[in-house]
Amino acid sequence: MGKSTEKTEKTPKPLEDFFGFKVLPVIVKDGCRHFMYMTKHQVRSDKDTFAAGRTLFLVNLPVDTTDAHLQYLFRSHGKVASITYRDSLSASHSTVDDCNDLLSPELDDVYTSQLLTDKGKKRKLTKSEQETAKRRLRRILHTGASAHLVFESSAALDKVMAMTRIVRHWQVSEQDTLQPLGFQRYVLACEQSRPDHQYLQSQVDAYMLKFKANEYQKEREAQERLNKMDDDGFVVVSRFKRKKNTDGDIQVTVANAASVQNYDPSKAKKKELVDFYRFQLREKKQSELTDLRKRFEQDRAKISQLKQARKFKPY
Repeated sequence: MGKSTEKTEKTPKPLEDFFGFKVLPVIVKDGCRHFMYMTKHQVRSDKDTFAAGRTLFLVNLPVDTTDAHLQYLFRSHGKVASITYRDSLSASHSTVDDCNDLLSPELDDVYTSQLLTDKGKKRKLTKSEQETAKRRLRRILHTGASAHLVFESSAALDKVMAMTRIVRHWQVSEQDTLQPLGFQRYVLACEQSRPDHQYLQSQVDAYMLKFKANEYQKEREAQERLNKMDDDGFVVVSRFKRKKNTDGDIQVTVANAASVQNYDPSKAKKKELVDFYRFQLREKKQSELTDLRKRFEQDRAKISQLKQARKFKPY
């Protein structure tokens, strides 16, 4: 009886249930325990893209969670095919993070030295991916953030739900390397805000090449639209004028300082078409007739005054 009692005492107990969730404690650092809650994901709509029977819903993740942490935590139960975070960006998302996303947009979730392929196997990063991963800041989650973990098989998910109460440490594999946190993360952010000149120049050159290609495409489409027959059978003849730039033989003159100081905007002539339209001619004739009548009335009044003064001598 005593031996059987000792065996039952050494047998680990299953995880505690909490309102339909399994409580998963992990030792974060220096004996500090963090509690996560997990359950099987339930597909409730046709728009749900997570695999039914293979998806684990994990909530209250530590703020420094990465793919490497979760893969190491469930390594003995099954392979994780994909991880999708929810509310992954922290409230203190700074402009440095935005600049970081702009400088290295090709890798969005690379925090380890290896990546998972479609079959769940790890592959080595290329040199460009490793350099990009070094330039990225480590992601910080919201407090109480959640994630969906899709396993390769439903049996792996059943093993995870049957986990027992043992001591588990929050760590990563020795093969995985993570970006620093704390003060070192701010140092890295400061360095990223001032990128290398050669790297920045390559990014600018790539952007300008893409911009010029788009401008050329728009110009070619505009030329194709010219002088085309419309639905009524008419062809509107139009002239295409190429945009001028300073890349060719166009001369660019610089204004002299003296000429700028002596410039008088009031002396500048306004370019205006005079007597071009009929209404302009009509208004001009009306104004001349009105002035003529006004001068006639003035002359007649002056003559009447001279007659009254008997000083009028017509001959």
